[in-house]
Amino acid sequence: TINIPKDDPRLFKWSYYAKINNMDQYWYRVLDKASGNLADTWWLYVGSIAIDGLEVALKINDVYAPVHIDGIQPSPYAQNAMLTPMGIALPV
Repeated sequence: TINIPKDDPRLFKWSYYAKINNMDQYWYRVLDKASGNLADTWWLYVGSIAIDGLEVALKINDVYAPVHIDGIQPSPYAQNAMLTPMGIALPV
């Protein structure tokens, strides 16, 4: 979880951002279905978020266990990551 003030002009509710950017409804439904129909809970931050002071935790049975950021293993696909105007795209 990252706390970003809701009045930050770079923070958008995903459904609103998709609408104002004329996202094809077919693709919106595909992404929503892939998420278990949770797309209305997504938020999009258009910009970079500094990791200074970032705390990472795993949620297991409603209990958060802190994880040191250096202990997180990169995805095997990380070398294929691509920075786009809309964020970071990773192959799945």
